[in-house]
Amino acid sequence: VWVRDALQCSLSNYWTVKTSATNSWLANKLIKMHGEVYTWIKLRVGDGENCRFWKEDWSPFGSLQDYFYSTSASRQGIPIDATLSDLNRSGNWALPRARSEAMLQVQTALTTMSLQEGLEDGYDWIVAGALTTSYKTTDVYWELKGVEAKEPWAAIVCTKGGIPKHSFLPESRDHLFFQCPYSWRIWSEMAQRCSFIPSQSWQTTLNQLMGLTWNKHTRRLTLLCWQAVIYMLWRERNQRLHIQRFQSSDTLQIALDRLIRDKILSLRSSSPLLSSSLMQKWFATKR
Repeated sequence: VWVRDALQCSLSNYWTVKTSATNSWLANKLIKMHGEVYTWIKLRVGDGENCRFWKEDWSPFGSLQDYFYSTSASRQGIPIDATLSDLNRSGNWALPRARSEAMLQVQTALTTMSLQEGLEDGYDWIVAGALTTSYKTTDVYWELKGVEAKEPWAAIVCTKGGIPKHSFLPESRDHLFFQCPYSWRIWSEMAQRCSFIPSQSWQTTLNQLMGLTWNKHTRRLTLLCWQAVIYMLWRERNQRLHIQRFQSSDTLQIALDRLIRDKILSLRSSSPLLSSSLMQKWFATKR
């Protein structure tokens, strides 16, 4: 509510919208995006005393100031700060004769409305066409972001039961994964422990992982191992660049083995059968 109140105070004067030290950080951010946010705050007409004809978002055409700005039509004798109540006389609309098709459409829309004496004008917060009584950051985020197609590799990156920090990695890929002899040695060894045929090609590896048809436990172990290898190689690369710390491939494989076993053991209390199955599969191919 406080976000909506701050926005309606600023957005009601759409053409001179400004941030304010008295507003919250969030409200000021939205005010800076008034071009998008303006359309989300719809004025609900009551007695019309606070509804400015030109500036409020009360009509099906949005802001009439914007609606007429795209044409050569003037304000046709209606003052810039006129309210709906100023233009209504005893229930009848006192409007100048329409001199444009746009004004005729507005006047036609007005004939379907009637002011309600004693009922104050209000504001509704509408995002993605849905009326809500509270501000929700997730609704605003998705409305601003828009709908995007889901990448086909999403299921093998954001995998259930994985280690969260292993899903994010800002790095170029083709050399590090897995054309580099160091990384290839580690990946080929760890992949074989999951009965997975490794490839040095990133795209081929993705296609293989997306096409896994094994039972769900084997698939889960393979994805867990793959993500762990990716993460540990990326970390090794950063340590070499930034703190000149180098680990042998054997040392990294030992660390990976410990990491995966710890993850499997962490499932014992919640899913003992799953933990046991994964551990058996992991040790079955250990050399």
